[in-house]
Amino acid sequence: MSNSNPPGPGPSNPGNSGPFSPIGGDPFHGGGMVPGQQPNSAKTLAWLTLGTALWSFVWGFIMLLLCGWCCFLPMTIYQFIVAVAGTVHGTRMLANNRIPPSGGLTVAYIVCIINLDVLSLCSGIVQSTLRNDERVRAWYRIP
Repeated sequence: MSNSNPPGPGPSNPGNSGPFSPIGGDPFHGGGMVPGQQPNSAKTLAWLTLGTALWSFVWGFIMLLLCGWCCFLPMTIYQFIVAVAGTVHGTRMLANNRIPPSGGLTVAYIVCIINLDVLSLCSGIVQSTLRNDERVRAWYRIP
């Protein structure tokens, strides 16, 4: 009986040529991205920035309606400023795919926890994680 090597990646066959290998290579180990193509993490960052900004508008109005105008005014002003900045930056990121994600805006989303906005907190943490991905840093040329 001959010792034949099974198809697919392994010590004898380092490439991704098995029947269940992803097209274009393994996306988790450096492959799967065509040079010059925007990584999916970068697109996710743009949509997450815009979505969190729109949620911040909604949460600011909820805080105003539930807690009163004068009681939480400074915190809702902060929420609306973050929402406007996020909307502007998110639309710019979607319009031009080489505008890098803002680290300051990510921190501002995390600070929204002072308004009891847990969704913006989670979104800020996810954005900071995606922003530090090596493929995203290479795409946006972030040092």
